[in-house]
This record gives sequence, structure tokens and C-alpha cells, in this order.
Amino acid sequence: MQLTLNLHNFNGFRYIQCGLLFLGLFCALFDRGATPIIVTALSKENPTEWKFQERQYVISSFFWGYVATQILGGYLANKFGMKFLYLVSILGPALLSILVPSILVYGGWKVYAMLNMLKGLIQGAMYPAIYYSISKWAPKTERNIMSNIVESGFTWGALMSPFISGKIAASEVGWPGIFYFSGGIGLIWCVFWLLFGESSPETSRFVSDKERNHILTNQEKESVEEPKDKKKPIPWFQIITSKPFLALIIVTACQEFGYIFINSEVPQYFNAVFNMDIESNGLNTTLIQVPTLVMMHVFAIVGYILLKKRVVNITVLRKSYSAIACVIPTIIYVWLTFLDSSKQTLSLVLIAIIASTLPAQDIAYWINVIDLSPRFSAVLYGIVNTTTTIVSLFSPLIIGSIISEEETDPEKWHTVFNISAIIIPIGGFIFMVFGQMKVQSWN
Repeated sequence: MQLTLNLHNFNGFRYIQCGLLFLGLFCALFDRGATPIIVTALSKENPTEWKFQERQYVISSFFWGYVATQILGGYLANKFGMKFLYLVSILGPALLSILVPSILVYGGWKVYAMLNMLKGLIQGAMYPAIYYSISKWAPKTERNIMSNIVESGFTWGALMSPFISGKIAASEVGWPGIFYFSGGIGLIWCVFWLLFGESSPETSRFVSDKERNHILTNQEKESVEEPKDKKKPIPWFQIITSKPFLALIIVTACQEFGYIFINSEVPQYFNAVFNMDIESNGLNTTLIQVPTLVMMHVFAIVGYILLKKRVVNITVLRKSYSAIACVIPTIIYVWLTFLDSSKQTLSLVLIAIIASTLPAQDIAYWINVIDLSPRFSAVLYGIVNTTTTIVSLFSPLIIGSIISEEETDPEKWHTVFNISAIIIPIGGFIFMVFGQMKVQSWN
């Protein structure tokens, strides 16, 4: 059996749309990913004010706002489309980033936390808007690959942010330059989005009739009876009592706690346990993300080929990737508890392996909202992302209470690793038993 990709399927305007979504997500994650490097730089500059617990408040503060607008974002995307929502979710934080250095000198970590919270509030609609867009632009067989292209913006942003931020922080410009760079790329992106971005192929002036027909005829039908222009009410009760959807909520929440260390705490871990300078910290934080980027494309391409050739069905694919996202991190978190500060290289390698499994959960879980309900995918995503954001909100505070001011003690970090190793497989087991990959009756 010959396994090949038909590259001519990937040259339509829908992939320009994917590229714009990718770049917007890159800008958002660059800004978010810079925070651990910035607070680490500030702690070196003023260790009295920027203690570990205060830094955890700043890291957590983005999610204080982010959690409040997830479901609202899904509702608004479902009702009005996503173009304006996505624009605001990038434009608002970009403008705030440019303002932060001027304001920070007056209020310290509390002002930074407040502005970070406001960024999260504005950006809460971003992911519901993205998945609304994918549900409208992606033919069913291209859903995984298109989602992967867009989601790689997350990985590229997380990859480049610590490296570039570390370089800027170590330069004469210092940490304020990180905010100006982040805000600048966000504003540039907004111009291109205004010119070319669109909510769906039906409203885009750049899509050919042939491509529009290809997209629309290769998606699940929303209803066999309803008129196309009739809006179906959101079935809230059926959604929140759906076993497959509840399984999805639980597994993503468990995964979020397991990966919060990779996404938010690594620079502080490197600084505290291995005493890295800010530039080396940024470089090593970037290096552990490189396998993530590689595996993101490996998982997507392998998944596309397996589905296209009908080697496996969508259920087997998603649950296999779920197993990867659960089993490997659990084993490695346990392994890390046996290492001390003298095992720096091995620790870096193991953390990079955990990070490399992160793309598996994107294919296993996050696209599942479209499997369950193409019509209400933005709403479902808003609900799921609300629960994971609540976890993201409290996780840094929990980690801060465990570690407190003993951040140089590896045993304190080992406690965090043990908790992750317990929580991750619980969610994975529930998803294996109750998760489904078919359109639900309430769609």
C-alpha cells in the first residue's frame, strides 16, 4: 500500500485562512509565553519585590480574565461569526503590551497582574473563534491537518517566545523591549487579517466557486430538515449532560494540569534548580519545545494518512493519540522525581519528551468538539476551554503554595511532578471509556 499525500488538495484559499489563524495564534502565544521570562528577569533585577509567589500570581492572572469570556466567545462566534472576535482578541493584548513598560514602574507586580488579567479577558474569545472557523472552512478529511496547521501557531509562539524574549532581556533594551516587540507583531497581523480574514467560505470574496463547493459538500450536514438560514437554539441541557462531552471536559482539565509545568513553569524551574542566566534560560526553554514542533507535524501527517487510507477509523485514531498524551508524560513525571540538580541534561531531555506529546492531545481532544457537534463546535470549545482555564488559573497558585520560597529545593518540584503523574492518567481512562467521535443527536 502506497502512503502518499495529495499535495494538490492543499492549495486553496482555505489554507491562506489557516495561515492567518496560525499567525494570529503565534502572536497571542508569543505574548503569553514571554511572561515567565519577563518575571524571571524582573526577579533578578529586584528579588525583594518579585518573589516566587508574586511571580505565580502574575502567571496566573492572565487566566483570571480568560476564564470569564470563553463561553461568551463561543456564543458570539456561533451567532455572529468569528472575524471581528478574532481581530479584537489579538488587537487588544497587542495595544496593552505596548503600554505595560510605562505603567509597570508605578505599580509593580500588581499592575502587571491587572493588565495580564485584562489581556486574558479580551483574548477569551480567541479559541472559540478559531474552532468556529475550522468547522466552517475544513472539509471533513482535512479537519485534522487544517487544525494542526492552525494549532502549530501555539507551538511556534511558545517555541520562539522564550528564545527571543531571553535575547531581548539580556540586551541593552532589557525586558521592556519584549513588550514592544510582542505588541508590534500583533498590530502588523491585524492589518492582514482585516484585508483577508473571513468567518466562512460563504462570506469570503477570495474563495473560488469550485473551492467553496468542495468545502461545503464535504462537511457533515447540520440538519436534513431545517432551512439553511434558520438558527437552531443552543441545547444547553443536552450539552452539559452528554457523557462524551463530559468525558472530554474531564480529560482536557487533567491534561491541562499536567502540562501547565511545561507551558508556564519551566523558566522558573531552570532558574531555581539549575541557576541558569536569563539568556541560557530562554534558549533551553526554546530547545525543549523543538520536539513539540516536529511531533506536531508527525502526528498530523500520520493521522491524515491513516484516515485517508482507512487503516483506522477516527475513534481509534483519537484514542490512540490520547494514550500517547497520557502514558508517556505520566512515566516521565515519575522519572523526574528521582533526579536532582546534578542531572541537568537528562532533566532537559525528559522535559522535552513530555512537551513532544502535547500535539497528540490536540488531535485526540480539541478537534473532538467538531466530531460531537459541527454546528455548536464554538460553544463546546468555549465550555471546554473554560474548564481548562480554571485549571490554568489555580495551577500556578497551587504550585506556588507547594514550593513557596523554597524554589531551589528539587524535592518541592518533585511534589508537583507526582501530582501530575496521578492526575493525567485519571482523565485518560475516563476518555477511553466514555469518549465518542460521532455527531450527537442534539447537534
